Amino acid sequence: MRLTLPLLLAMAAVPAWAQSAPIDSSDVEVAAQAYAATYPMGKMIEEMRAASIAQAPPAQKATLERAFEAMDVDALQREMTALMAKHFDAGELWALADFYGSPEGRSVLRKMPVYMAEFQPFLQQQVMQALGAVRPPEE
Repeated sequence: MRLTLPLLLAMAAVPAWAQSAPIDSSDVEVAAQAYAATYPMGKMIEEMRAASIAQAPPAQKATLERAFEAMDVDALQREMTALMAKHFDAGELWALADFYGSPEGRSVLRKMPVYMAEFQPFLQQQVMQALGAVRPPEE
């Protein structure tokens, strides 16, 4: 298996306890940690915070700010990593770590919050329309 520079960098970010033994690329937990290391949860939350607050009505901005400050980033990171290990196999996670560690993957990660912020209002509108279409008429 050819290890690329991004994958090596992702592996270097794995906690020391996971590096104490030779890394088995089939170990799904190690692979999940390597993938998670390509985009730290704190950075992800900060980008979500900035996009959410920028789009929020002025009366909601302070509340959103406090809500984001109250988030337990470490708990989110642990849960995200555990769920990735549960739902993906090691090969898939190593492929994700390789991609998101590459220049193209890092570019996608930088652009994703803006893309999602622009798409979210349309998605919410479509959900509300769909709910209206299936809601029984009030008597």
